[in-house]
Formats: sequence, C-alpha cells, structure tokens
Amino acid sequence: MGNSPQTANHGDGLGLRLLFTSLYFSEGAPIGFIWLALPTLLRTQGVGLAQITALTSLAVLPWTLKFLWAPLLDRWQTRWWTLGHWIVAAQTLMVLTLLPWFWLETTSAAHWNWLRLALVAHAFAAATQDVAIDALCMATSRPQERGRLNGWMQAGMLLGRSLFGGVGLVVAQAWGTRALILLLLIATGITSVLVIALANTWRQRLREHHERLHLQQQGTSFWSRLGQTNLLSLAAAIAFALTAGAAFESLGAIRGPLLIDHGFTQSFVGWLIAGPYVGAMLLGALVGGYLADGIGVRRVVAVATVASALAVLTVGLALSFVPGLTSTPVIALLSAEAVTLGAFIASSYALFMSLAHRSPLAATQFSLLMSCTNLCEAWAGYSVGQLVEHYGYAIALTAMALISLLSLPHLLGMHDTEDAAF
Repeated sequence: MGNSPQTANHGDGLGLRLLFTSLYFSEGAPIGFIWLALPTLLRTQGVGLAQITALTSLAVLPWTLKFLWAPLLDRWQTRWWTLGHWIVAAQTLMVLTLLPWFWLETTSAAHWNWLRLALVAHAFAAATQDVAIDALCMATSRPQERGRLNGWMQAGMLLGRSLFGGVGLVVAQAWGTRALILLLLIATGITSVLVIALANTWRQRLREHHERLHLQQQGTSFWSRLGQTNLLSLAAAIAFALTAGAAFESLGAIRGPLLIDHGFTQSFVGWLIAGPYVGAMLLGALVGGYLADGIGVRRVVAVATVASALAVLTVGLALSFVPGLTSTPVIALLSAEAVTLGAFIASSYALFMSLAHRSPLAATQFSLLMSCTNLCEAWAGYSVGQLVEHYGYAIALTAMALISLLSLPHLLGMHDTEDAAF
C-alpha cells in the first residue's frame, strides 16, 4: 500500500530539513573561519583592528553583489542542469579557492595580496552557492513550513560557524592552521553527496514549482516579469535589510578583538563562540522560526530587531563601564544577544522568502535582499572598526544599535502575504 499524501509530505519535509541544514552547514564552516576565527587569529598576531575589518569587509563584497549574477541561475535551469547542479558546481569552486591557504601565511606582507585574492574568489563561489540553495529552498518549501525550515537552516549555519569559528581557534592553536584548513575543505565539499542522495526529495517539488510558474507566466518575458515587481515593497525591504542588522553585524566583526582587548584569552573566545554563543543562537533561530510560522513573521521580526539592538548596546556598555567583569556575566550577556540574533535571522529570512518566492525571478529578488544584508555586514563591520579606533567600543556599539532601531518603520512598507506581488 502506498503512503498517504500527509505521510509523503511529512517525509519530504524531514528530507528537506536534513538537506538544507547540511547545505547551510557547508556555508557556515568557511564563514566561521573567515569572519570569526581569522580576525581573532590576526589580532593575537598584532594586526591592527582597522586592517582586520578592512580584510573581512572585502571578503563580504561578492556577497553584496551576488544579485548581479543571480538572474543567470533563474534563467539557466533545464532538465539536465538544475539548481542542484549549481550547488555542486559552486561547492567545488569553494574547495578549490580554499586550497591556497595551505601555503599562504597571514603574517607575510608578500602573501597579503594573495590572501585577499583567495578570499574574494572563495566568497564569489560561496555567494553563488548561497543563491542556488536559497532558490531551491523557496521553490521546494511550503508556506507553512518556511519559518521552521529557516530555523533549521540557521542551525546548520551556526554549527558550521561554531566548529570552524570557535573550535577552529583551538584546533589552530594545537595543530596549526593547515590542519584546520584540511577539515574545512572536507566540511565544505561533503554535502554535495547529500544533494545527490536526496535528489528524489527535492526534484519532485522543484518540478511542481516550475509547472506552476509556467502556467502563471506563460509567454511573459524576463523584463515584463521584472516590471511586475512591487517596487514600494521592494524598496522598503531593501532599506530594512541594509540597516536592521547594523547592531549585531558590528558586534560580530569585533567580538573577538573586543574580548581580547578586555583581558580575555584566545581560548576563551574560541570556546565561547563554539559553545554557549552558538547554542544560544541556535535556540533563538529555532524558536524564532516556529514563532514566525505561528504568530506572524513580521511581528516576530520587529520584536527580534528591538531585542537584538538592546542586547548589543548592553554588551558594549557593560564591557566598557563595569570594572572587573568576569567570564560568567560575559557569557550570559553574549548568550542573551545570541538568542535575539538567531530569532532575527530565522524570522527575517522567512519574511524575505515570503516576499520573493512566487516570482519566476525568486533567486534574483531574494539574492538582492540577501546582498543587502551582506552589504549591511560590510559597512557595519568597517564602520565599527573606524569608530572604535576613534571613540572606543561603547560609543561605537551604541551608534550601531541606534541605526538598527531606526530600521523598524521600513517593516510597515513590506507586504508579506502569500498572494501579494513582490
């Protein structure tokens, strides 16, 4: 006897959660190393904070521009070349661009330009992978499961960031950077196996999605479909994506240096990121995703934005003005901030997917919004580094928290209903 539709859908849902959680893990692993572990490693080697933030901001640049080649993924899909093929191809390129780390030395002036080139090339491949993963997620997920799916995807991302951003610091200190890079290569490429193994799970839903779009958009040109975009909603979403994350993005860029400058060790930073911080952020992502499906995605995004900004402000003020702050309250403060961050990411990504998923240009539209969040990370990381150099940590983080709070009115201009045109 065959499975009932409910049983089949439940099985598909489990398969999709496994697939996308793993794929986001393969994204989070190199991000954890480049954006979390590397700044701490460079700081302990005496590299200036402004130089560190300039390097990591450069690595973010391809992520801010990925919407420029996202239309290629929207348009170039055939029976023999699907979004799954895009993912595997991008992951292969990610591995290849990580290989130079075996001989590049971060402390060598002669290697510095090659280091930056390798980072940009890897980021281009990783950003392309991200476009393909998100497009596949929008095409294969149901509206009622999108918040939870984003929560699990962020769980995979956080696990990758934790292992290679937190534990990675400990591994590098004990066995050297090359051992860490070898593990990173394996983690980045291994999920291609799951794309193939779970092909039956996502291919059927992808075919159904393409059939719906064909019926809705038959005979409509690319530029005509682009012209159907709700420009006011798009503008509000872009403005929100560019500013809402200013607080937590700025803290993320300087978290390691902030703790080291206040007397904490590299090992403490590593285990904090790998343990309490990622655990709290994972909890926030899962809870935020489930709440977004249950009580309304825009409401959860608004609450998470306020909570995240206030949490970052509290961390900056406490470390700057509370003398003799020990590890226990620091762990508590940063864990609380991590919960709000996880809830914000899961709910805001679900909101952006709801805005874009019905369009035949879904990858392009969603990638544009994700590019804006990456641009927020780039400008916030660079700006907070400059502000810290001139005014100190407290004023820098206060300014970035205020910018996040000023993003809230943009939520009113977004239409997140399933039948609204984006």
